Amino acid sequence: MLKGARPGAIGHRFLPVGPESTNIEYSKFFTSDEGYTVADYALALTFTFEAYLHDDLGDFTAADLGNVARRTRASVIVDTALRRATRILLVDGEQGPTPDNLDKIAEFFGNQVDSATGRRAGRRITDLFVPTRWDRKATASMASEYLVPVGGASSPLALMSNRNPAYQLGTVHVEDLIADLLAEYPERYAAKGISADDYLVIDGCNLPFELATLTGYQGGPKVFTRIVNVDETDLEGDFENRNFAMKVHDIVGATARDPYGVAIAQGN
Repeated sequence: MLKGARPGAIGHRFLPVGPESTNIEYSKFFTSDEGYTVADYALALTFTFEAYLHDDLGDFTAADLGNVARRTRASVIVDTALRRATRILLVDGEQGPTPDNLDKIAEFFGNQVDSATGRRAGRRITDLFVPTRWDRKATASMASEYLVPVGGASSPLALMSNRNPAYQLGTVHVEDLIADLLAEYPERYAAKGISADDYLVIDGCNLPFELATLTGYQGGPKVFTRIVNVDETDLEGDFENRNFAMKVHDIVGATARDPYGVAIAQGN
């Protein structure tokens, strides 16, 4: 293992999909609309014997491969949501997860109807996955049981409840994967108008996603190291160029097993 531990040094956001019988792609330092999609993800890197010896500053690390692989697994689930879930349009969506917007999203969740059977398919929000810019607003919108009235003194008198309909609506998680996927695949979600400011809302009680792997990958992505072809030592790299090489491999797929348990909230 390399001595450096700084994440994010590899020039790939996610593991690239590798067609069968093709050579693995080497990184640099610095699906279908419906149904179940499965892909073969792999990425490799090489590093020199000198880098192995002098990586005291953490310029790169083999652990980055594992970080990219774990993020890829998460991206497979988010990709499924972006392609299959309904995008909830909000009049004031650009204001983010305000109490009023969250109340409208919860109303949408609770009033869903199965188009095939005509039966109610209402769900209850348990979790929100918001980009960093909406973190504080989402948390604040659900923190207070009562709302503070605002407005001018000349407004007409009205008796209205000041209870916050979004109070303790769900748990907030900060996740910028939507922006990363849009940057990596700019055309994939264009038809739905997905924005980097959108956020996911789910009913986690119904386990809306299903993740599956090839046998042997249940415990996570696998990391492989190429055996060095030198007899005298295994620490000085390849015979020709003193390089090392390793790769991470994953075969994983996901689907939305409960399409009514996940939705995309408009954030622009």
